[in-house]
Amino acid sequence: MEMLLSENASMKNGTTHPLIFSKDTGGLENMAHKETAKQVIDSLPNDVSMDEIIHALYVNIKFSHGEQEIREGKGISQVEAKKKLEKWLK
Repeated sequence: MEMLLSENASMKNGTTHPLIFSKDTGGLENMAHKETAKQVIDSLPNDVSMDEIIHALYVNIKFSHGEQEIREGKGISQVEAKKKLEKWLK
């Protein structure tokens, strides 16, 4: 299965790591979760902490789920998001 690396996601300590997705779906749906976890971990520096590994896996899963929701039409446009944010900030 061909893999894609996206833009880098920021870690809590300021370092970055690439998000990894299946080329077929853009997410984890058709890919073994264990393989995804291995690839995320392999993309991190050797001196990474366990907390950073867990955070990288969490971020990758959340991005994948978010992209799936957008493909299913569950997302909102940037304009709508800005309108909602403006209401909250009043």
